[in-house]
Amino acid sequence: MPKSKLNPRHSARVIEARAGLIPASDDIEDELDARTARIGRTVRTYAKGTNGHDDLAIENILEDIRHYCDSKTLSFDELDTAAYNNHLEYVKESPWISRLSPTT
Repeated sequence: MPKSKLNPRHSARVIEARAGLIPASDDIEDELDARTARIGRTVRTYAKGTNGHDDLAIENILEDIRHYCDSKTLSFDELDTAAYNNHLEYVKESPWISRLSPTT
């Protein structure tokens, strides 16, 4: 399954950070903050329809993504597994990255 296309300069910095050539914390923490800010905007938009409940908003987002995958003949389960494994790698490499402890 192909990875999403990232900025080549950013990808190089992540590789350097993972190799220990540069401190990982700055780059990876910035990436996490950017990702959570981006998805946070989406969750807030969906939460307007759920009386401000983030958990229900996330359920709706996941349901919509499942419908989208169905319409594009993509395997949601495979994509979800790949995303989960990527998340675990981030947490494994930099345990401070996750605001919560992984469940595995």
